[in-house]
Amino acid sequence: MKDQYNPLFDPLMANNVCLAGQLLLLDLIEKVEPYCKLLQSNTDGIFVKVEKEEDIPKIKEVAAEWEKRTRLDLEWEVFDKIFQKDVNNYIIIDKNGKYKSKGAYVKKLNDLDYDLPIVNKALIEYFTKGIDVGTTITNCNSLREFQKIVKVSNKYLYATLGEVKLPEKVLRVFASNDENAPGVYKIKLKNKDGEEQEVAEKIGNTPERCFIDNDIVTDKEVPPTLDKEYYIEIAQKRLNDFLGIPNKRKKPAKKKSE
Repeated sequence: MKDQYNPLFDPLMANNVCLAGQLLLLDLIEKVEPYCKLLQSNTDGIFVKVEKEEDIPKIKEVAAEWEKRTRLDLEWEVFDKIFQKDVNNYIIIDKNGKYKSKGAYVKKLNDLDYDLPIVNKALIEYFTKGIDVGTTITNCNSLREFQKIVKVSNKYLYATLGEVKLPEKVLRVFASNDENAPGVYKIKLKNKDGEEQEVAEKIGNTPERCFIDNDIVTDKEVPPTLDKEYYIEIAQKRLNDFLGIPNKRKKPAKKKSE
């Protein structure tokens, strides 16, 4: 209903549905709060922490009254652990180690959405098995797991690796530990002093030094030039976001005097 190109486009009703759901859940929260601790509430569900198992029947009894009154049905699931960055980024783990996750940091990837998979895997291994993110990344030797997929939109003329023009607009980018390796840029026309000139912009969320491999990398092993420390740093920053640890900002490098 919020898609302007859909025949059912109706932003007012879309907001009404969302707001009504939130208000009804707020009513449920108020009713069950004496018996559990609220961890998270969203538009269509809540996470609560139960201290004693004997409180569960009472919680379900209160919820059943809410279901009858609102004519809505609740589904129940039990988990042992929850790690959350916010309501849209979390991972929940049951007693058997099985998990569900939501959000870009910990979502399950597929062949059409396989971007920085090693970082997601490192976080999942940490939360489900307690394995350090650096260990997971260091022990991985599959090049495909380290790919960063970038797409250059039609607003730009082409992409470059340093000053080398690239024929493709979809690139598989990898961090490089070669100090002489260039960055990856996108080129567009910009009006300067009445003349159109080509201007380079660094492609966002890509390493300062990188290499590109647009061939089939399914069975390729990690080359010596891959900078695994780059991926460890990303994984550690994302882990800190979940654990509520402030990330230290790097001080900008001082320019050497001539």
